[in-house]
Amino acid sequence: MVTTIEIGGWIEDILEQLVRAGYYASKAEAVRDAIRRLIEGMDLRMIALRAYRDGRSSFQHAVEISNVGYDELLAFFLKKGVVPELGTDSLEEAMDGARAIMNSSGVVVDSSAMHTLYYTGLVTQIFKLGVDLYIPRSGNYEIRLTEMKLAVFRRISTRIRGLSVLEPAPGAVEYARRNGLTLIESEAVIHASRKGYVLVSDDARTRLAARLAGAQAAPVLSLVAYAIRGGALSRKMFLEIVDKMRSIPILIPEGVEKLVGTR
Repeated sequence: MVTTIEIGGWIEDILEQLVRAGYYASKAEAVRDAIRRLIEGMDLRMIALRAYRDGRSSFQHAVEISNVGYDELLAFFLKKGVVPELGTDSLEEAMDGARAIMNSSGVVVDSSAMHTLYYTGLVTQIFKLGVDLYIPRSGNYEIRLTEMKLAVFRRISTRIRGLSVLEPAPGAVEYARRNGLTLIESEAVIHASRKGYVLVSDDARTRLAARLAGAQAAPVLSLVAYAIRGGALSRKMFLEIVDKMRSIPILIPEGVEKLVGTR
């Protein structure tokens, strides 16, 4: 995106003198440097918090704005008394999502879903689920970065199997800007709506965007329930994964054990 601004008067005179003195190659370069210095002096986490609190951003988009990691921004939000809408507190939504996955032609995941899948260890069971799982191409870098962090900081070596990469979705950039989403979320929503996939996301605002676009959406808990039904997870593994979800932390509905019997 290109933004055009008008500059005149003494500010333009100063910029011209900076260029003549050799500080910058052009006035445009000088303006870009000034904006960069302005942004560096701000607490981008607070800007992300305000955007999220005002309903203009998904949590994943807030992470991009903040220029810090998922876990760090989550901790910052909680410290400020803002609980992001991550996961689900609705057992009905989780059950409906499991049924939607069972009847779908495929599942597309976004960043929040991948975060939960990795940090609960469920990512190692994906290839057993018997479901076609996809991620937008724009999410490839994020997957590799997450794997690197787990290897370095938690000494966990994880390589995901059974995940296919989708081609870029036309119009995704503009859709992301209009809806306060990341490019990964935007592409996931578009692919889900156009191809009849279920979008699996632990960001409630992303799921809402998908439903408004005519797609089915479900939290990761629905994928866990689907795995139980298909025999990919034991009851013991299910309870362990749910406990790990709570520690992220994301919302988990009361009576979650009922999902073991989802039909």
